Amino acid sequence: MLIVDFTQTPQNIPFVKVLGLTVAERHALAAQSAGCDEVLFVMPGATLKQAQDVVEKHPRLKIPVGFTDTMPHAASNAWILSGDIILTSQGMKGLMDGTYNMAAMPGKYKSTVTAENVGPVETTLLKSLVKDADGVVSRNINRKISLFISKRLARYSVVPNQVTAVVFLIGILSGPLAFFMNSYWGFTLGALCYYVSAILDGCDGEISRLKYLGSPFGAWMDTVVDDLVGLSYILGLYGRLALDTDSMLWTVVGATTISMYMLTILPRYWVMARNGSGDFQKLAAQKKPKEIRGFMKVVEGVRNVIFRTDFLPFFAFVTAASGFVLAFAIPFAAGSLASAIDSIIDTIRVKKIVAAKTVAP
Repeated sequence: MLIVDFTQTPQNIPFVKVLGLTVAERHALAAQSAGCDEVLFVMPGATLKQAQDVVEKHPRLKIPVGFTDTMPHAASNAWILSGDIILTSQGMKGLMDGTYNMAAMPGKYKSTVTAENVGPVETTLLKSLVKDADGVVSRNINRKISLFISKRLARYSVVPNQVTAVVFLIGILSGPLAFFMNSYWGFTLGALCYYVSAILDGCDGEISRLKYLGSPFGAWMDTVVDDLVGLSYILGLYGRLALDTDSMLWTVVGATTISMYMLTILPRYWVMARNGSGDFQKLAAQKKPKEIRGFMKVVEGVRNVIFRTDFLPFFAFVTAASGFVLAFAIPFAAGSLASAIDSIIDTIRVKKIVAAKTVAP
């Protein structure tokens, strides 16, 4: 049980909104996400009914929530949290599993909210969305833009799937623009749509984590849209290159590249379908060796920079805008074979790991 104590805070603190959720809602949803089985709010009697109306009406709250104006005797399995201390998802999990107590918890996992200023809390929550697995482009460019957008969208009733739909509509234009405009501007605008969709693609996950809106359907939708946008761009790019030359070279290169692209993504869908998860990255993270040495460390480093969904759209836009679209088309074609092989290896490893977990006692 998590006991949230509002007796020492101003009476309006439970109802202060932080990135679209009241403080009370955020405590309850964060606890639920961290695996807590019950939440008890302790607050002055004057605010009990109002807080109960706010929290219990939240559609995604599934665990029991209690309200009292008297601090109970703390049970051995209860955690006590001051109502004005907002924890990130990582902070709440650390509190629940005993990794941290409140005194020793790093400042990046917690922040104090006041009725006059929620800025520091929002900053802490937004910074917590940066992933260790983010690539170079994502960490230094994409994530900064997407967090700026997500911070504002989170204050409204925007849901992640709506953002994903916008990502799809923008990204799917990349192929037709590159193919039909048949000019520098066609390649550039097509690549721009491809890159903008990659930036906005971060927003749906950020809003999902900020407001605890994640769902299996959303994970599937996000993965499918990413793959369709990538497919649209390379179809338009290589199709245009094939039409612009008399040689069969680009027709063969384009057909081979698109085939390798499909061979990259289809095995992943088989694994995801078998395991009921639309998040292949989460599944694939299980297969990585603990330590990589020698030449394989160099290979892994190159792979983690170049063959990533954040770098490819960025590189496509830079090369197209610079007038050197072939600087993307040629390496991408060469890398598509390596990507397909890598995907198949990943798929086999993930399949073995999941199978082992299934048969384990």
